[in-house]
Amino acid sequence: MKATLLIPIFFFFHSFVFSQTITYDASLNYGTIEAAPGTYQLMTTEPKVGEVFTSHLLYFIEAHREIKKTVILQIGNYTFVKILSKNYINNPSYIRLSSEIIAVDYNDIFPIVEFETKTK
Repeated sequence: MKATLLIPIFFFFHSFVFSQTITYDASLNYGTIEAAPGTYQLMTTEPKVGEVFTSHLLYFIEAHREIKKTVILQIGNYTFVKILSKNYINNPSYIRLSSEIIAVDYNDIFPIVEFETKTK
């Protein structure tokens, strides 16, 4: 189980990652472009809770995509989304992310973000 989770965790080191506090609000209009599968990764710290999101979340994800930075946003009480940068997606070595929601430890998300921020 730990080995399965380590592969996605190490993926964080491939890009410059920022964590931001932005509140997802399903009642807001985030534009008309949906995030494509494989360009974002949903992560949860509590897989048994099963937070529910509608397809409206895809507009939110695309609206918060940065050009040069991969970002991690908390979108629920236990759910985070990693949004790949446009530059990374357009890179020929781009590897699509899994469409499955992965379980991660909360402490595994933010130390990596802090490390990436300090080293860049």
